[in-house]
Amino acid sequence: MSELLKKGKARSRIKSPVLEVLWNYLSVENSADIESGVDSCEITLKRATDNTEVVERIKQEITLVNEADGSIDPKWDDKKESFRKRAEGFIEELSDEQKGNDFLVNRNVNNVCPVTLTVDNDGTASASDIRVEMELPEWILGVENLPKERDVPTRPNMPIPTAPKATDAIRGASIFGGISRMNLDLDHAALLRANVNRISACYLKNEHTVYFWADRLLHKHVITNRNDRFYLLALSNAPVGTHKITGKVFCTEQDDWHDFELSINVV
Repeated sequence: MSELLKKGKARSRIKSPVLEVLWNYLSVENSADIESGVDSCEITLKRATDNTEVVERIKQEITLVNEADGSIDPKWDDKKESFRKRAEGFIEELSDEQKGNDFLVNRNVNNVCPVTLTVDNDGTASASDIRVEMELPEWILGVENLPKERDVPTRPNMPIPTAPKATDAIRGASIFGGISRMNLDLDHAALLRANVNRISACYLKNEHTVYFWADRLLHKHVITNRNDRFYLLALSNAPVGTHKITGKVFCTEQDDWHDFELSINVV
């Protein structure tokens, strides 16, 4: 060995993995990225419109219906009572956390961001038994899947008094029209995550914890589980601006967990 060193043969450096974690999000503005997504250290989220104003508006409509002159409509008392019961039932449904979240996400479906994580090994050795964990702020709501229309509480339409000969086509209009749903629902991801033969996955442990695992990642390789996208929504109380989110990443070849930072820009 000493002879080799004398001849300029340097000792080989120790090889080790270097793991980088990024957001991978769908960009609806660029159709070329709709499948592969965009890797970035920052995502932008629009603040949601809260359910509170919907509840307040429904309460106002109950009062308006009660005070309306329905003398021209022989069925007005029945319509008024039916609307009151449906409206109060709707308000009660929104007070349930799960149903309230379903309505919130459905109402703000154009503001949700479909995301997953990308893990890049830019080191000189493979990484094994990789784990990534990141806590989301309380003002971010995370859901695995977009709610089914049948599971979303239905907002009742305010009735209008109609004379007996008036056409049945005259109906009270809902304050909030139908919401177009992005063609981004990935329910099949749950089935993929349940596959015991998988070698990596990314999912929400709960509403505020993102978790990623992988058995192995070769050096100079990347893992992005595009079928594991979940959905993030900035709540109405989210502070506007760019916020740093700290996560932890680990692999067997490292002595301990290491911190990393991603950003969420709220607009």
